[in-house]
Amino acid sequence: MIGNLAHWRSPTQLSFKDTPEDPETLKQHIRDVLENFMDKCQVSFKALEYDIELHDACWAEVTRRGSLVESDNTKRILGRFIPMGVIIASASYRHLPHQPTKVFIALYTALLVYIDGIFQYNTNDIKCFNERFVRREPQGDVLLDFLAQLFMEFDHHFHPFASKVMLTASMDFMTAQLLESTTEEMQLSSDASLFANYARNLSGVSAFYGLAVFPRELPVQDYIQALPDVIMYCNHVNDIFSFYKEEITGEQVNHISNMAKLGKIPKTEALQRLAEETADACLRGWEILKDRPEAYTAFKAFNQGHIEFQACCPQYKLDELFDYTVPSIIV
Repeated sequence: MIGNLAHWRSPTQLSFKDTPEDPETLKQHIRDVLENFMDKCQVSFKALEYDIELHDACWAEVTRRGSLVESDNTKRILGRFIPMGVIIASASYRHLPHQPTKVFIALYTALLVYIDGIFQYNTNDIKCFNERFVRREPQGDVLLDFLAQLFMEFDHHFHPFASKVMLTASMDFMTAQLLESTTEEMQLSSDASLFANYARNLSGVSAFYGLAVFPRELPVQDYIQALPDVIMYCNHVNDIFSFYKEEITGEQVNHISNMAKLGKIPKTEALQRLAEETADACLRGWEILKDRPEAYTAFKAFNQGHIEFQACCPQYKLDELFDYTVPSIIV
């Protein structure tokens, strides 16, 4: 059944012998790969308007928590990151039945983006986060205290099994900040073929975002066998759709660059291989879930919503590849 759902077309104008230097050829190739991926996964490229209702609900939750974020400066900092959380919660997870869960996902994501952005300026507190969390000690940063509190609330919104895996994945994310800074100048061994996936899974919080696809009420046995494929889709859609931005800005520390170095192939070929593997994971997930209608429907909704999330992210510069306007964030 999987092989019959879609047929992979070869992108035009590129033999993969070399990464193209001509910008228009590169753009056309990337556009072809993305369109092929969307055809195979039966999703469409479109963007949603910014969800002001969810945005306001996030700030209402911040206010309800009171002293966690009491200073105007802290609120200004958090305000820079809440829109990213709102976008992913309203697009990728709009199928979830409970608004408080979407608020939780939005705030959790905002704080992870904050950490990703401030690591180089606050390495000590982030390095000590897991130890302080286990000991229930103050984190030395108000927003890290906020995140630590969210870590203790997974079971309020998700299945008890899921919440435990989510906690482990979240702590792995904090550890991954150290890995990325430690290995940035490291020479990759040609024999370390599994390293790229290991590093990506550690840093992607993929178990959290994969398990969050399924409402708390669903029995774990309805979807657990598909979870590895859901996680792969969740993780690598972002790698695929952010590749254009990373390539034109010269970024070298990312999953596709690691794949290319380890495989000794052009990055454009690594992009296509990852797109094929991720699309195959999507189809396997459908096949596994086909007899579990609620889980199947949730994953299908996430398939489409996660593409819409990519389209709503202005930093990916996808409006240079597709004819559309990135929605404005008006609050």
